[in-house]
Amino acid sequence: MLKKVRFALLFVVIALLATTAVFANGDYEAYEVQEATVTIFHTNDIHGRFLPSNTAIGIDTIATILAETPNAMLVDAGDTFHGLPFATLNRGMDIVELMNAAGYSLFTPGNHDFNFGTDRLLELEAAADFGFISANVYRGGELLFDDIAIKEINGVTIGFFGLAHPDTPHLTNPVNVVEVTFADPIEAARNSVELLQDMDVDVIVALAHLGSGARSDYRVDGWAIEVANAVSGIDIIIDGHSHNLHEDGIRVGDTLIVQAGDHGRIVGRVDIFVNEDEITIVAGHIDHDYAVENFTPNAAIQALIEDIQARQSEVMDIVVAYLSVTLYQAEIRSEEMPLGNLVADAIRWGAGTELAFTNGGGIRDVLEAGDVTKGDIISVLPFGNYVITLEVTPAILRDAMENGVSALPGGGRFPQVSGFAFTFNPDAEDGERIISISVDGEYLDLEDTTTVFTLATNNFIAAGGDAYTMFVYLPILLEFGNQDEILIEYINYADLENLRVEGRIVAVSAEPADVVPGGEVIEDEEDYEAAILPIDQPATEEDPLANIPVRYVDGVRFVAFRVFANTLGYYTLTWDSATGTVTVIDITSFTVAESGGFNDDGTVYVPWEFAVLQLVANQ
Repeated sequence: MLKKVRFALLFVVIALLATTAVFANGDYEAYEVQEATVTIFHTNDIHGRFLPSNTAIGIDTIATILAETPNAMLVDAGDTFHGLPFATLNRGMDIVELMNAAGYSLFTPGNHDFNFGTDRLLELEAAADFGFISANVYRGGELLFDDIAIKEINGVTIGFFGLAHPDTPHLTNPVNVVEVTFADPIEAARNSVELLQDMDVDVIVALAHLGSGARSDYRVDGWAIEVANAVSGIDIIIDGHSHNLHEDGIRVGDTLIVQAGDHGRIVGRVDIFVNEDEITIVAGHIDHDYAVENFTPNAAIQALIEDIQARQSEVMDIVVAYLSVTLYQAEIRSEEMPLGNLVADAIRWGAGTELAFTNGGGIRDVLEAGDVTKGDIISVLPFGNYVITLEVTPAILRDAMENGVSALPGGGRFPQVSGFAFTFNPDAEDGERIISISVDGEYLDLEDTTTVFTLATNNFIAAGGDAYTMFVYLPILLEFGNQDEILIEYINYADLENLRVEGRIVAVSAEPADVVPGGEVIEDEEDYEAAILPIDQPATEEDPLANIPVRYVDGVRFVAFRVFANTLGYYTLTWDSATGTVTVIDITSFTVAESGGFNDDGTVYVPWEFAVLQLVANQ
């Protein structure tokens, strides 16, 4: 057995230590003229991003990097098969086909690799030419995968064992891992190290999906560090889950922890040098720009990608649902839209939460009436974002909605909501625009920091995307499948005959002075006068209502007005379209937008044909 001298170099070597040496972003000194005895390339948290892009290196180029490096192997640390639609359309099988072609040797599953269910993951394993390993995943009391793997390369015997995140049942939909147990990774690591030491291997490597630092969303996942602290004998932990790039590795005792960022932007590398029976381990990485400038993509894999895309185009044409109305997307970044309601409702339904919202900028296309194909759904939700759940207080929800209306007009952060409604003043200062938030008709105390609601949203928002930074320190309760997958299920489940704008989001140019939410309801409709006045001043002489919020119901254009009454209360209007007669009725709630039901902030929608009039009721 070789003697190990670990971490002789404590700087980054971003290099191919061969005759075509790459020394892109770090110093290279002692081993400048020496070829590595063994090189382990590693990826993690690709989330289906195997196609080359302006950020992802691409599996075709990764294959070339591996092929042009002597005595090298390629491994992956999980969260690989689920993510972008390219990966999910065939439920991970297309990714396995590409990984086979690229020459991967080993893989350990991440939490999102269970998103298609455990049985599907086993089907992917059966189709893989590379090994699946995990020493702490059990079903029926038996290991679900091999716990260890031995690789001998250029005279060096390397013992690998796999580790899955112990919180996986909460980091995928729990139904995906029914009867699957994720055991203590520390105990599993200890047992695996003892087993490999008895086999007299030269280097022991944990291929883990545990986390080893603060993620990009500021949540700390540190199980890999805990394993390294608790278990001696591990030379290298090739990690995933926390989406970190450890440029020169993290040294924890005698263990080197490495991780290669996320989304295929980096290929990590560990070089093992053998000199006079001594082993030196050096960590480094190859970034996107260097890779695409210095390596020619593998032509065979490029052809395979084209073949897969051709096959996927057939899947895109499969009809998955039916809609009786067209759902437009044009104003999704500035006002409530039926399509936004549909997506938000689907998220809330899929996650089983009290509240939900998504960013309007993530809804990218219209859904036409008639047969809806898989491709149509992916055009609407193309980013592969998945659903997560959090717990929020009214104060946090207020901060989130303030952020959502802070980039008008047209900001992608504008929220589309479910389970709650809010009113805002777009003319107020940033941070002071939210007037009210209600849940089930009850108005929330926007300063309340103790009441808790469950909230579903997407992982992009939870990570602080679109400036939703109020969520980044909150613990994630559960993680679910992709938004597009949940939307398909919901469209086939729900009654969508009455999709419309419901008053979930209402913009007013000033907080109503005379109609106060929660005020006393009028008992006698003869006791007051109510004048209907436009919310905004006319924009132009040609289109005097250009700045007034508009909604469409069955093809009829409705416009928003504010009602001023001399007594507090909620009212609705009905009218006779033939005579133009308006009647005021006192009620405590409203449900019918077509009849101009009052919104929570005192606004009312009336048909376009009455919009140019100032109507006075009961005179």
